[in-house]
Amino acid sequence: MKITRQVVVFDAADLNAESTFWAGMLAGTVDAEDDWHTVSVDGEPRLGFQVYADPAGHPFCLCWG
Repeated sequence: MKITRQVVVFDAADLNAESTFWAGMLAGTVDAEDDWHTVSVDGEPRLGFQVYADPAGHPFCLCWG
């Protein structure tokens, strides 16, 4: 399998604040869903933001593309 897309994902308590900040820094746009925000730059997804943790508090992500 060839990896065709790379996105760095951050766990964030405030998705709006984090995604808006990074979109501004990178001159990007935010695509906001309830529990996932994507920052795209030049039309390509670059950063993801979420608040998932297992019962022990370890962060993880579920991604589809």
